[in-house]
Order: sequence, then structure tokens, then C-alpha cells
Amino acid sequence: MKVIVISALALTMIGCASDGLDRRNKNSSVQISYGNVQSVEEINLQSDAGKSAAVGGLWGLALNSRGNSSDMASGAAIGALLGGLTTKISEGSSQAWGYMVQKSDGSVVKVVSDNSHLTAGDCAVIETGATTNIRRVAAELCHSSLPPETRNIIDGSHRDDAVECDEAKQELLAADTIDQLDRAKIKVEVLCH
Repeated sequence: MKVIVISALALTMIGCASDGLDRRNKNSSVQISYGNVQSVEEINLQSDAGKSAAVGGLWGLALNSRGNSSDMASGAAIGALLGGLTTKISEGSSQAWGYMVQKSDGSVVKVVSDNSHLTAGDCAVIETGATTNIRRVAAELCHSSLPPETRNIIDGSHRDDAVECDEAKQELLAADTIDQLDRAKIKVEVLCH
């Protein structure tokens, strides 16, 4: 049985933005597949906050290098706090979930996601574009053979949803300010879960 690992976390995936593409072309660049969630595991992600705190501390120390030892210590402490805090905010949650999914074609994939709303036995759609997403869908999509016309309509609707989610995740990756980051996180929560 072949296992493929797909990462869905917005902050760990770096994708290419597709500016100026017609939505029909974007839809063709996002693939969807259906499968049953076999198992779920909680995953703790590593954080770079410690490294950023160290760099921030050195930066604060360097800025106050001509002051007395108290100024230098204060500068280092403030730099460390700001460096670590900024990284922690941009990284978001350090929790993720790994979903083993048996797809309709029989293959098994592992999807790592910040979406915690699935349980073993759920039917899910896996959306793969510049980023990857997984969400619960109706059980009939994993267990029955729908008429081709109905399947095409449902697939088109899911692909449209997948494109909107993919665009929201790319916006999150491109955020330069805390305000942009906050807005993009809300869009991802609404459009991807």
C-alpha cells in the first residue's frame, strides 16, 4: 500500500500565486479527490519562536551596545520578547492533525492539516492546488456511484470551494502585516473548514 504525505498547513506550504488567471483555468489547477478517513493523530509542530527570540535578543543588545549594562540587558530582553512573540503570532497554532485517508481509487494518503473537524469514518474531500486542504463531505460521495451528471455538478462545486480556500491560504502566506495576517486567518477559517 503506497502512502503519500500531503501538508495542508498554510504556514508550511509556499505556493506560487497565479495572478491574472481566469477562474476556469484556476479550477483546472486544483485537483479534488474523495476518501474515507481511516485514522486521526494529533501532531505538535516545531516552532521557530526560540530562534527568533535569540536573534531579537542579539539585535536588541546590538542596538544598546553603547549604553550601560542595564540598557544592554533591557534591549536584549525587549528584542527577545518581540522576536519570539512576532514569530509565534505569525506561525499560529502549533497543533495539527494527521489524517490517513483511503481514497476512492484505493490509494492511501496522509494529509496534515490545521483542520480539527474530522474523525475516523468521515468521508472527506482532499483539495490539492498550491496548498492542500481536507474537509468533511457527504458520505454518499465516498460510498456510491453517482450518475456522471450529478458527479460533475458536485465536483465543480467542490472545486470552486477548493479554489477559494487555496486563494485564502496563499493570501495568508503573502501577509506582510499583523492586520493582513489576522484578516487572512479569518478567511482561511471560513473558506477552508
